[in-house]
Amino acid sequence: MYRIYETKGIVLETRPRGEAGASVTILTDKFGLVRAAAPGLRLSRSKLRFGLTTYSLSRLALVRGRDGWRVTDAAAAANLFFGLRSRPDDMRLLERLFTLLKRLTPEEGGESNLYRVICGAARFVLRHHLSPEKGRILEALTALRILSELGYGPEAEEFSTFFSRPSLGDRVLASFKPHLRRAYREINTALRASQL
Repeated sequence: MYRIYETKGIVLETRPRGEAGASVTILTDKFGLVRAAAPGLRLSRSKLRFGLTTYSLSRLALVRGRDGWRVTDAAAAANLFFGLRSRPDDMRLLERLFTLLKRLTPEEGGESNLYRVICGAARFVLRHHLSPEKGRILEALTALRILSELGYGPEAEEFSTFFSRPSLGDRVLASFKPHLRRAYREINTALRASQL
């Protein structure tokens, strides 16, 4: 008998697998980045399909077997795509952050802090209509936080206060704005150092 693990997660990607199943990439709060099988997900009668829609914030039940993780239950709390369908620029901002996560995070890597960072950014984007400038600031700050959590982050003291406070708000973004140019340099340096 396998143990069932309950966790929260953001569904980053769903890919067809086999005749009716799918492979799902999820950033979880307990296990980091997980790739799991979702048997029968593409069937119209599947109980998993609404909870495993791409960009869903979901409560999940996972089982770890010989062949890896498998999703046994999923219930969506919200879906970022449906919340942002009238704001394509904000959705693309989140997609770029999710791509960065998938590219840099090893499987079952990235602890709950990484989940909190990306969930905080996603919730902020859902609640606020971002100007292009505010979107660039949010994206740079979140990318730096992701890189820092994964060990690629900058050593500069000027960013330490932004990493110690996980919350996002207009004041945080306004205080980060003067550091934006330096942040872009640090992000590019970290991405080159990762060699991915």
